[in-house]
Amino acid sequence: MTLDKLIRSTTWNETTVAKAAGCSQSMINRLRNKRATASPQLALAIEKATRGVVKRTDVPLTAANRKLLALVLG
Repeated sequence: MTLDKLIRSTTWNETTVAKAAGCSQSMINRLRNKRATASPQLALAIEKATRGVVKRTDVPLTAANRKLLALVLG
């Protein structure tokens, strides 16, 4: 599930996701609207914060960071 779908279809909002993932609300907004890409650490933090509802592969990542996550985590 994408961040946008999570926020539109549940009681989660940008602020609650941001607090749970340890980043700013504006970063979640930029990721949600695909105006930024996440670091591998942030992608993992979002996956953990949402209890796997938003997968790390559903978070906008650069090709290099997507490849890095695949190599490290399989």
